[in-house]
Amino acid sequence: MGDQSMTALNVYLAALGCGVTLAFAVCLIFRRTLEVLLSELCGGGARGRFWMLFGNVGMVLATMWCGLWLAPAGGGAVGEGVRTFTRTLGATVFGLLAALVVLGFVLQLGISRYEANVRRAQRAAAEPTT
Repeated sequence: MGDQSMTALNVYLAALGCGVTLAFAVCLIFRRTLEVLLSELCGGGARGRFWMLFGNVGMVLATMWCGLWLAPAGGGAVGEGVRTFTRTLGATVFGLLAALVVLGFVLQLGISRYEANVRRAQRAAAEPTT
């Protein structure tokens, strides 16, 4: 491997590291609020913590997986290194966003079901018994 291949590899690894670090940061930012929300939706703290950790792992792994699609194939110039960096960082960000979209969709389904169950229970409690 020549000097330029090592440069492209270093740029790729730096971009992948940036993307995965961004995923971890998003997980930390959402941690408290998401755990409270999931605990309510799931009916308990242990279940909420499990689904929060599940979502966090999914976000980080999806980010990493997308970044791995763009491993450098070798080659040339500084321009190739820059292209490698931007493609890799873009892919890791896309992976993070995809994980967030999926998590949001699942949460929306859960919230809708939870609210429907609460409304159903309130209607049942309000019905007069004969």
